[in-house]
Formats: sequence, C-alpha cells, structure tokens
Amino acid sequence: MFPTGLARLRVSAEVRVGEHGYSNRNPWRSPSRSKRRPAPRPPLLLRSALILLLPIVAAGCGSSVDAAIDDAQQYERLPVYWAGVRFEDWEVTRLQGFSPNRAFVGMVYGTCSPSGGLEPSCAVPIQLQISPLCWQLEVAARDQVWRTRRIRGAPVGKVDGAPVIFTRRTQIKVYTGQGATPGTALRVLKALRSINTVEPVIGPNDLIPPPAPGVLEGTTPCTTR
Repeated sequence: MFPTGLARLRVSAEVRVGEHGYSNRNPWRSPSRSKRRPAPRPPLLLRSALILLLPIVAAGCGSSVDAAIDDAQQYERLPVYWAGVRFEDWEVTRLQGFSPNRAFVGMVYGTCSPSGGLEPSCAVPIQLQISPLCWQLEVAARDQVWRTRRIRGAPVGKVDGAPVIFTRRTQIKVYTGQGATPGTALRVLKALRSINTVEPVIGPNDLIPPPAPGVLEGTTPCTTR
C-alpha cells in the first residue's frame, strides 16, 4: 500500500489542476493551449503527484497509437484490460505509462472539443485508469456498493463518482465525458479484455477474476500476485 499522505497529496494535486483549467474529477480533461494563462509552478512534491495524474504517452496520430498499443501488449508488470481498439463510437487515442518501471497505466477513447470562458476545457469521452489492486484499496473499497454489484464475476465499486472494477490484481476506474451517456462506463467494464499476456488473461466474454476472498473486506492481506 502507498502511504496515506500520498493519497491526500493526490487529491490536492487534482484540485490544483482544476484551478488552471482541468476537471477536478477527471485529470485528463483537456485544456485549450492557445488561451491558457501561465500557471504558477506547483511545489516539487505536488509536481510529483501530477506526474501520476497526467498522460505520459500521448498518441495523436495513427502510427503513434499503433506504437503505443505495441508497448501495452509487451507490458509485463500487471495484467491490463481494455475495451479494444474501438469501443462503440470511439477509437483509442491515447495510452499512458506502459514502461517497465511504471505500475499506473491508462488509456483514452475519443477526443473532445474545448469550450467555455477564457480557459476552454473538455473531458474526453472515455478514460480508463488502471492501478495495482492494493493501491489505496481501503479508500477505493470504502463505498461498499461492490458488495452487491458485479460485472462478469468481479465486484464493482465507486470512487469519485466513477465506477471501479476490482480484479484479481488491478483496479480499473472509468471516467466518462463529452458524448458519453450515463451507462457508458458500465458498458466499458462489460467489454473488458486483455491487451497483454500477463495472467490472468481474459477474452471479451470470459469471467473477470475477482480479488481473493476477504481482500476487499480487509480481513485478508492484499497482494497483486
């Protein structure tokens, strides 16, 4: 588990980003570069937290997306589940963090059009954030809706208003934005399948292996193996 102090820092980082044109809820909200005013540089520790929140690999054209998908397919640290190259009306457009030394990865589906005020911004249609199961698990499992809500065999909770599915080794949180409907996030979870070959590997119709018994309840130690 990461220290609780970092959990508080992560929240403050989201708020700081929100003050300069991003969404407090969705850290990949896209600002308009042409009209943004320069923002003060945050303290060093805050900048470290921002690194976890903002895209590391941005794929803006087809060849870049293909290369980023190749990196994701070769990623060996954790099993990674996604909704395929295309989900409903949106193609995957961005991938984050698929390097050997990173345990936090993610991806974006679709694009959005910034609007509003001096610092236009927008929320991408679909964003997946994937982290190790044990990352702040006590906080992630605090809303115990996961006790009665499952998708393909895995419990589904709620964090920051977004659904999060708890798998054998990971948490997968889905944010939605421009063009999405209230049911989009849960449909994404229903469509999950493996992008890499780290076990447990699943297809789009397979059951999703849940955490070991007692892990979400806090009666069994959490591991990612």
